[in-house]
Amino acid sequence: MVPQGGLCRRHPSPLSAPSPPLAPGASAASPHPRDPPAPQYLPKFKWDDLTDEAVYKHKVRDQKMAVEISAAKRERDFYLQQVAQSKAVAAMEERRKRKREAAGGEGAAGAGTEEPRASKVARTPGQHREKDTSGSKGKVSSKLLAMLGGKA
Repeated sequence: MVPQGGLCRRHPSPLSAPSPPLAPGASAASPHPRDPPAPQYLPKFKWDDLTDEAVYKHKVRDQKMAVEISAAKRERDFYLQQVAQSKAVAAMEERRKRKREAAGGEGAAGAGTEEPRASKVARTPGQHREKDTSGSKGKVSSKLLAMLGGKA
Protein backbone atom coordinates (compact mmCIF):
# COMPACT_ATOMS: atom_id res chain seq x y z
CA MET A 1 0.00 0.00 0.00
CA VAL A 2 1.24 3.46 -0.94
CA PRO A 3 1.26 5.99 1.88
CA GLN A 4 -0.87 9.03 1.33
CA GLY A 5 0.91 12.00 -0.32
CA GLY A 6 3.31 9.75 -2.25
CA LEU A 7 6.11 9.66 0.28
CA CYS A 8 7.33 6.25 -0.84
CA ARG A 9 10.44 5.96 -2.99
CA ARG A 10 8.79 3.55 -5.39
CA HIS A 11 5.76 5.74 -5.95
CA PRO A 12 6.72 9.43 -5.67
CA SER A 13 4.07 12.06 -5.72
CA PRO A 14 3.54 13.57 -9.17
CA LEU A 15 3.59 17.04 -7.60
CA SER A 16 6.94 16.66 -5.85
CA ALA A 17 9.77 18.71 -7.25
CA PRO A 18 12.90 16.98 -8.52
CA SER A 19 15.91 17.28 -6.26
CA PRO A 20 18.59 19.77 -7.34
CA PRO A 21 21.71 18.36 -8.99
CA LEU A 22 24.86 17.79 -7.03
CA ALA A 23 27.54 20.46 -7.03
CA PRO A 24 30.59 19.70 -9.22
CA GLY A 25 33.14 17.69 -7.31
CA ALA A 26 30.71 16.71 -4.51
CA SER A 27 29.65 13.18 -3.74
CA ALA A 28 26.23 12.03 -2.53
CA ALA A 29 27.83 10.57 0.60
CA SER A 30 29.09 13.94 1.87
CA PRO A 31 27.14 15.64 4.68
CA HIS A 32 26.20 18.61 2.42
CA PRO A 33 26.17 17.34 -1.16
CA ARG A 34 24.33 20.35 -2.62
CA ASP A 35 26.87 22.95 -1.44
CA PRO A 36 29.63 23.91 -3.87
CA PRO A 37 33.13 23.02 -2.77
CA ALA A 38 35.27 25.68 -1.10
CA PRO A 39 37.54 27.67 -3.47
CA GLN A 40 40.74 26.42 -1.86
CA TYR A 41 39.93 22.92 -3.13
CA LEU A 42 39.44 23.99 -6.75
CA PRO A 43 42.33 22.76 -8.88
CA LYS A 44 44.82 25.40 -10.16
CA PHE A 45 42.87 28.22 -8.54
CA LYS A 46 44.88 31.24 -7.43
CA TRP A 47 43.42 34.28 -5.71
CA ASP A 48 45.98 36.49 -7.47
CA ASP A 49 44.38 35.64 -10.84
CA LEU A 50 41.01 36.80 -9.60
CA THR A 51 42.32 40.02 -8.06
CA ASP A 52 44.56 40.79 -11.07
CA GLU A 53 41.57 40.53 -13.38
CA ALA A 54 39.55 42.87 -11.17
CA VAL A 55 42.41 45.40 -11.08
CA TYR A 56 42.80 45.19 -14.89
CA LYS A 57 39.07 45.77 -15.45
CA HIS A 58 39.16 48.74 -13.07
CA LYS A 59 42.11 50.30 -14.94
CA VAL A 60 40.43 49.80 -18.32
CA ARG A 61 37.26 51.42 -17.01
CA ASP A 62 39.26 54.37 -15.64
CA GLN A 63 41.02 54.85 -18.98
CA LYS A 64 37.72 54.79 -20.89
CA MET A 65 36.27 57.35 -18.50
CA ALA A 66 39.35 59.57 -18.91
CA VAL A 67 38.98 59.47 -22.71
CA GLU A 68 35.27 60.31 -22.50
CA ILE A 69 35.92 63.15 -20.05
CA SER A 70 38.65 64.67 -22.22
CA ALA A 71 36.39 64.48 -25.30
CA ALA A 72 33.59 66.19 -23.36
CA LYS A 73 35.99 68.92 -22.21
CA ARG A 74 37.15 69.52 -25.79
CA GLU A 75 33.55 69.82 -26.97
CA ARG A 76 32.72 72.19 -24.12
CA ASP A 77 35.75 74.39 -24.81
CA PHE A 78 34.96 74.52 -28.53
CA TYR A 79 31.36 75.48 -27.80
CA LEU A 80 32.40 78.21 -25.36
CA GLN A 81 34.92 79.53 -27.89
CA GLN A 82 32.22 79.70 -30.56
CA VAL A 83 29.86 81.50 -28.17
CA ALA A 84 32.55 84.06 -27.30
CA GLN A 85 33.36 84.58 -30.97
CA SER A 86 29.68 85.07 -31.78
CA LYS A 87 29.33 87.65 -29.00
CA ALA A 88 32.41 89.49 -30.26
CA VAL A 89 31.07 89.61 -33.83
CA ALA A 90 27.68 90.84 -32.60
CA ALA A 91 29.36 93.56 -30.55
CA MET A 92 31.45 94.67 -33.56
CA GLU A 93 28.35 94.86 -35.74
CA GLU A 94 26.55 96.86 -33.06
CA ARG A 95 29.46 99.33 -32.86
CA ARG A 96 29.48 99.72 -36.65
CA LYS A 97 25.74 100.28 -36.66
CA ARG A 98 26.03 102.96 -33.98
CA LYS A 99 28.89 104.63 -35.90
CA ARG A 100 26.83 104.69 -39.11
CA GLU A 101 23.84 106.13 -37.26
CA ALA A 102 25.98 108.82 -35.64
CA ALA A 103 27.63 109.75 -38.93
CA GLY A 104 24.44 109.59 -41.00
CA GLY A 105 22.35 112.07 -39.03
CA GLU A 106 21.15 109.96 -36.12
CA GLY A 107 19.86 107.11 -38.25
CA ALA A 108 17.04 108.94 -40.02
CA ALA A 109 18.27 108.47 -43.58
CA GLY A 110 20.81 105.67 -43.45
CA ALA A 111 19.16 103.16 -41.14
CA GLY A 112 17.42 101.03 -43.78
CA THR A 113 20.06 101.27 -46.53
CA GLU A 114 22.70 98.90 -45.25
CA GLU A 115 24.85 97.36 -47.93
CA PRO A 116 26.61 94.10 -47.26
CA ARG A 117 30.38 94.33 -47.17
CA ALA A 118 32.25 92.94 -50.15
CA SER A 119 33.93 89.74 -49.15
CA LYS A 120 37.61 89.33 -49.86
CA VAL A 121 38.61 86.83 -52.51
CA ALA A 122 41.01 84.39 -50.98
CA ARG A 123 43.71 83.31 -53.38
CA THR A 124 44.87 79.75 -53.24
CA PRO A 125 48.60 78.96 -53.43
CA GLY A 126 48.54 78.14 -57.16
CA GLN A 127 46.76 81.29 -58.32
CA HIS A 128 48.54 84.20 -59.98
CA ARG A 129 47.32 87.37 -61.56
CA GLU A 130 46.64 87.17 -65.27
CA LYS A 131 49.68 87.99 -67.38
CA ASP A 132 49.61 90.54 -70.16
CA THR A 133 49.18 88.69 -73.46
CA SER A 134 49.09 91.69 -75.78
CA GLY A 135 51.74 90.33 -78.11
CA SER A 136 54.80 92.10 -76.70
CA LYS A 137 56.26 88.83 -75.63
CA GLY A 138 59.83 88.34 -76.81
CA LYS A 139 60.31 91.93 -78.07
CA VAL A 140 62.94 94.17 -76.61
CA SER A 141 62.28 97.89 -76.47
CA SER A 142 64.26 100.15 -78.74
CA LYS A 143 65.37 102.29 -75.82
CA LEU A 144 66.95 99.28 -74.19
CA LEU A 145 68.75 98.35 -77.37
CA ALA A 146 70.01 101.93 -77.77
CA MET A 147 71.37 101.85 -74.24
CA LEU A 148 73.17 98.62 -74.87
CA GLY A 149 74.71 99.99 -78.05
CA GLY A 150 72.68 98.07 -80.51
CA LYS A 151 70.53 99.30 -83.36
CA ALA A 152 66.83 99.76 -83.11
